[in-house]
Amino acid sequence: MGNADGALWAYLLFAIANAMMPSSSDREPLKPLLLYLAAIVSVYLILGFPVGPFAEALAWLTPTLELVTGALLFTALLDLLILAVLWSVELLVAPPRRVVQARGRGRRG
Repeated sequence: MGNADGALWAYLLFAIANAMMPSSSDREPLKPLLLYLAAIVSVYLILGFPVGPFAEALAWLTPTLELVTGALLFTALLDLLILAVLWSVELLVAPPRRVVQARGRGRRG
């Protein structure tokens, strides 16, 4: 992000990453997909087929996964920073909360 438009890219990454949380109904199909994928890979490895294609696929995916990991880390750290700032502002601005104790409703004897 050393470019002149680095701040714009950082803002876009932050805004898009925080706006794109899938709902539980959107995440439902992922569980069977991941289970089937894990089963296929397990059977492939148990039967002793060559591991070369997996190593090549992983080498091909590594740069993309590094970019995604960096973007996720940037967004998480920025979220934590904003959370800390908002929490400290709330402590300074909000009136103190009054603790109300509930009275016991026991039977009178």
